[in-house]
Amino acid sequence: MGSRLTPIIERYVAELDEQDGLSERSAAVRGELTTLMFADALERKIKLSDSHPDHPLQVVVVGPTQVGKSTLVSLLLGLENAEASARAGFTVHCNGFACFTGNDAWLEAFFTEMTKKPIEALQRSILEEYSYSDVADSLTAETAGRYNNTTLWDTPDFDSVASFHYRSPVLQTMALADLLVMVVSKEKYADKSVWDAIEMLALAGKNIIIAMNKTPPEVRDQLADSVNKKFSQISSRFPDASAPQVMFIDEVANPQAELRDTADLLELKDQITNDVKRASINSMQSGLDQLVAAHWQDWVQPISTRHAQQQQWKQMVQQTSVSLVNRYEAEFLDNSSRHRETFQLAVAELLVLLEVPGMAEPLTKLRNIVTWPVRKVLSTAAQHSSATINKQDKRTEERRLLEELLDHGLTTLAVQIKEQDKNQDWWAELDGKLNAASPAIIRGYHNELDNYQTLLKVETERAARALYTKLQEQPATLNSLRAARVSADAAAVVLAVKSGGLGAADLVIAPAMLSLTTMLTEGALGQYMKKVQQDLKNYQKKAVTSLVNRKLAIKLNALTHEAGISPEQLKQTAAHYKVAEPERADV
Repeated sequence: MGSRLTPIIERYVAELDEQDGLSERSAAVRGELTTLMFADALERKIKLSDSHPDHPLQVVVVGPTQVGKSTLVSLLLGLENAEASARAGFTVHCNGFACFTGNDAWLEAFFTEMTKKPIEALQRSILEEYSYSDVADSLTAETAGRYNNTTLWDTPDFDSVASFHYRSPVLQTMALADLLVMVVSKEKYADKSVWDAIEMLALAGKNIIIAMNKTPPEVRDQLADSVNKKFSQISSRFPDASAPQVMFIDEVANPQAELRDTADLLELKDQITNDVKRASINSMQSGLDQLVAAHWQDWVQPISTRHAQQQQWKQMVQQTSVSLVNRYEAEFLDNSSRHRETFQLAVAELLVLLEVPGMAEPLTKLRNIVTWPVRKVLSTAAQHSSATINKQDKRTEERRLLEELLDHGLTTLAVQIKEQDKNQDWWAELDGKLNAASPAIIRGYHNELDNYQTLLKVETERAARALYTKLQEQPATLNSLRAARVSADAAAVVLAVKSGGLGAADLVIAPAMLSLTTMLTEGALGQYMKKVQQDLKNYQKKAVTSLVNRKLAIKLNALTHEAGISPEQLKQTAAHYKVAEPERADV
């Protein structure tokens, strides 16, 4: 293969492997595969006509089981090369008989995935084989002249239970044909499989002779009228379909001598000679386009439905992701009491930078000495608490909210999946994938939160340095803030010594932060402080949006990723064959 239809074919082959062979869906898949593989082979016939314009004319005999195909091929050739059998499905390989001596290199250009073998070397268990025999020296002069530069093909049936296994070679040979002889009997001419094949061939613009075998003269008019009525049903839908020529043959039975010289056979031979001709590449392309246009919607409907389901899932993920970020912005970034937590980190870093030269080390030592008893009590209390009650939640307000939003998002999507049509296996499969993937998604999200908090600390340090740099431009303000810094430390030490309570350690820095924040906000740097705070908000929103996208949205969208033809490829393929872009299927 290798045409633009290959990805669609591969998708159907993969689905067929997953289907119960007796299911209704399995039968539908086989039907679509039949026309797809035939269209793909037609494309190779067009390429063959371009690369090997002088390859011989091809007459292909096809038909359902037990209608005398192999017998007729032998009669047309006047040879017994085409082995016949009363057993259904006896012939399982395509056998070509070259009525001339010449180069057969063109065979490899067309049968790219099959192996040529002598007819006696074919094995019934290996279906990717075909035979091609030069019988020119065995033909009578009249037969050789009639079929000059022509190959006659005998093919397996296309309607038996086992025929699907060797249908690809049959379809390829049918696509190769410049003329098809459809052999049927009065018992089988009306079978659906026969008319499905006739419609497919007619849509492709193939020349067709319907050779009705085993038909005595008294029923021929009735049968001809029935055939014409059946074909009119095709032509009413596809006016450009090529009408078949209907011919009749008396009942054939072995030995072949019974029919060899009859008027019916001679008339059929003449009709074959008159009808077999090489079609132009343009006319073959038109036939292929017509076939594709007729079947396109049926071919792509399951694929389009899957694309629509995937698109719906992506929209659900996108809406959920946006909702999570919006909630984060509303409940944390735009909530001054909650976002103060982040800005206080920057102020705390600024406190360190405001240490008065020469006093920083003594103050630090004094703070550690005075608060050691308090920290010891806190440590002991924490150990006791872990043994008796749940550990205190040490997560920041921001982290707690982001973890809650993840749980909410996954729950929301799980509910939305379950609300879809229960008869659609795709959603049930996605539900299972989401359940299986959720633990890994949660772990990855939490790990990325760790990284985010580390980077946020770096960003707050940068914000503190930016504030300090701005303060250096105003020495008087800087000195007053340093004085406030020292007094705040002194007040904290006194409070810590007096209280000695479990919350004393928190007071070591809280007053300093409060006084410093107030002085900065109400002073000359008020507007710059707002800018620094807004920059932190912008950084957080951007970082959290990226986190939600990378660790949630992308991971969730990947659950529906599958190899196959993309919507864009589908659109390009439709345009190539001059068919309208498929309508989006409802999901």
